[in-house]
Amino acid sequence: MRDNLIPVEMLDIKDRVQAMAWEPGGDRFAVVHGDGGTPSVSFYTMKGTPPGAKPGSKQELLLLKTLEQRQCSHLYWSPSGGHIVLSGQGVRDFLWSPKDNTLAYW
Repeated sequence: MRDNLIPVEMLDIKDRVQAMAWEPGGDRFAVVHGDGGTPSVSFYTMKGTPPGAKPGSKQELLLLKTLEQRQCSHLYWSPSGGHIVLSGQGVRDFLWSPKDNTLAYW
């Protein structure tokens, strides 16, 4: 899809993508990627500003954080956004808050 009025961003992930979920009403998304039983989970924003960029620079796709080797196969964002539950079969669920970069298990 190429149209001058529609912005397009490309993201190339070398690993196998197992799951992907957009934050409801937000600009972030999460991707479960990798092979084997311990994939990684990466969080991206579409409104990122690269480090060292001038104020008012063009916003672009930016990696926020990668959680390495998580036994995760499903992603569930809170309906209001801001929090995400990562889960997998036989694994305790955990909640990550991208806003304050905290991880909680239950």
